[in-house]
Amino acid sequence: MRLGLVFVVGVALCATLEAAPRPGKVVRVERHAKRLFGTPRYCAFSVGDLQAYCYGKKPEICEHITVVDAHHVVGVVRVDNVDPLGSCPNAPTSLWLAHGQQESGDLVTPGDSAVGGLIDITTDPRMSHLVKVDRVPGDRPLTIDQVIAVDTDGDQNPDFEFLAFPCDDQGNPATGSSASTGQCLEVWVATGHTLEHLRTDRITQSCF
Repeated sequence: MRLGLVFVVGVALCATLEAAPRPGKVVRVERHAKRLFGTPRYCAFSVGDLQAYCYGKKPEICEHITVVDAHHVVGVVRVDNVDPLGSCPNAPTSLWLAHGQQESGDLVTPGDSAVGGLIDITTDPRMSHLVKVDRVPGDRPLTIDQVIAVDTDGDQNPDFEFLAFPCDDQGNPATGSSASTGQCLEVWVATGHTLEHLRTDRITQSCF
């Protein structure tokens, strides 16, 4: 896919130059909404032993987990075994320990210690990476340290953000006025020039 016709590239460059804005004008660049396939998920990944701790929907046997660091895609594993974690193994949303077989990359001695696993998220081997954010999506009462953000196309903007926090019965962040009754993971996805809330995976307190 990295190969292209010189003619096509030349036409694209010419079109870009002809469409360039005049000096002094402000141009808004709209971000395209991400096409979603399946159920986008995040897993904490343990390098060396090829284990992933996944939240929400159960990873399926033969499903792929793409591992990224702060620079690029580190590698890909194929799930060969999944065990439930916690005391509610039959819950639709739970914690899972997935073990995989390496299919590509270096997942034993990666160059970056901070890595994360992605399921059902389209990635680019060279461009996709973890990014830092300077704000919490949706003005949620959390800190940026509770946000895991992924740039899938290399434009340095987060395309997916995952928020992990103690939550109440309604899935809202537990504050001083509301007691924590579970653990939640919110999934946010870029659509246009904003991030929209995709879903919240919640595990009740009694399940972990």
